[in-house]
Amino acid sequence: MNENLMTQQRGQAAQFQETRELSEIKGKMYLARQFPRDPEWCKQQMLMECQRPELAQAAQYEYPKGDTVVKGPSIRLVEVLARHWGNLDFGVNEIEAQDGSTLIKAFAWDLESNVYDEKTFNVKHERSTKKGVFRLTDERDIYEMVANKGARRKRACLLSVLPGWYVDAAVAACDETLAKTLTQGKSMGEVRAAAVAAFQEFQITPE
Repeated sequence: MNENLMTQQRGQAAQFQETRELSEIKGKMYLARQFPRDPEWCKQQMLMECQRPELAQAAQYEYPKGDTVVKGPSIRLVEVLARHWGNLDFGVNEIEAQDGSTLIKAFAWDLESNVYDEKTFNVKHERSTKKGVFRLTDERDIYEMVANKGARRKRACLLSVLPGWYVDAAVAACDETLAKTLTQGKSMGEVRAAAVAAFQEFQITPE
């Protein structure tokens, strides 16, 4: 009888949680429709923040892959874009943690257009190195691994709901800010030398 009572209580708690989440979603959608975004105002606010050298320097990630370099908007820049675009619901939720892995869901939802994207994935508690794969046992290492993987999937979800023109404008603005920062107070010869040195890391010569 106690087991039946506990089962009934768990069912009631789950139903209450579901009802509460549904009410929160309806409230967010109502506010989004009552106070719709102004795309041009959002863009201008975003462009102002992209003038900050600190953001411009961290605006894009890049890493070598074969004979090419993979490059794109960083997590930090995408979060800034989401904040200025507004009326978005996004995040990373831990669904289930087991011995050796964590099941995660990342999502992004435009509450005005009702465009939604989510990615559910499993994060293994292990780190791959040149010396092999090592299992993570420290709680902090596991947390950082899960947070890192979750942030990447969240970025992908946000990029799927944010307008492409808006993202492209932010990247271009950050590139312009970075160019001004690099050339400030330097002669053209110094700028050329710095550019040559940067491209040499990818085996690209002046010729």
